[in-house]
Amino acid sequence: KAVAMVVRHLSVALAVALAVCQCGLVDARGLSWASLLPPSRFTTSGSPHHLSPVHRRGGAVSMAGEDEDEEISSGRKSSGGKKEEEEEVMDPVLVQVDENPDLAHNEVELPYKAMAEHGLEEGNLVKLRGKRRTSTVCVVKRLPKKAGDEARLSKAALRNLRLAPGNIVRVLEKVSSSPAVQVTLSPFSDTLEEFEGDRDDLAKTYLQAMDDGAPLKVGDHVYIPDDDGHVVEWKVLDVSVKSNSKGEDGEDTESADVALLTEETELVVDGEPLDRGDDDDAANEVTYDDVGGCQRAMEQVRELVELPLRHPEVFSSDRGD
Repeated sequence: KAVAMVVRHLSVALAVALAVCQCGLVDARGLSWASLLPPSRFTTSGSPHHLSPVHRRGGAVSMAGEDEDEEISSGRKSSGGKKEEEEEVMDPVLVQVDENPDLAHNEVELPYKAMAEHGLEEGNLVKLRGKRRTSTVCVVKRLPKKAGDEARLSKAALRNLRLAPGNIVRVLEKVSSSPAVQVTLSPFSDTLEEFEGDRDDLAKTYLQAMDDGAPLKVGDHVYIPDDDGHVVEWKVLDVSVKSNSKGEDGEDTESADVALLTEETELVVDGEPLDRGDDDDAANEVTYDDVGGCQRAMEQVRELVELPLRHPEVFSSDRGD
């Protein structure tokens, strides 16, 4: 009976998932097991199902999606000739996340235990993966031993990863990158309505307060408050690094996905403010919360995911002697 039940639920869940993917509501490669589990699976610290953090080590359960395999490499270059950040492959770690408003958009506080088990140190750069195949790069800061098992991110970093407090963030690998020659940012027009200061000075003050080697990733959003407490939202439009050879236009720089701030980095503030509808990728995203009438299907998918976690013996095969 147990096997028949598993087969029946598996068939229904796969049919639902296939239908959702075919309707264009979600990329099949972007499905995250962790995002399908109910929040209670990650918040009951005393439960044997506590998954904060979850490691791929020693046979422990891991729910990291296979989509990250496409981005794990060492010293790779894209087909377009852009220099990508060099990545040091490590066992991905899943950890529950909370918000720390005192952090910069490119900083992450990690639990002491997770850092020790994966060889991470303060100051390391790590690639983080959130929902909907989003990623960013942050500088590691270590939490005190008694601070718990939750990671900490700023509001901007949570937004860049499409995460909320209580969700799961994946630490994929350590990365390194080249110094930034030039960084281009632009503010969103709807956050400038009450701002009366100089936009260039606001952005420069924020970036100059960062340590040398702080990463900036193209596409990241940054929240910068002025002296009156008004917050202006910015987007990183482009970062450039030195190229090994001059291009056809005679320039010795090339665009990169991630680069590191230095004292020599030139800041460029794009003159035309951004429009929320056209330039904010998250504004037009369709999520499960936007689709009504799928509660039963979601329950079936969640049941399919939770069943092997609750009763792993159902799925263990007899290997014989």
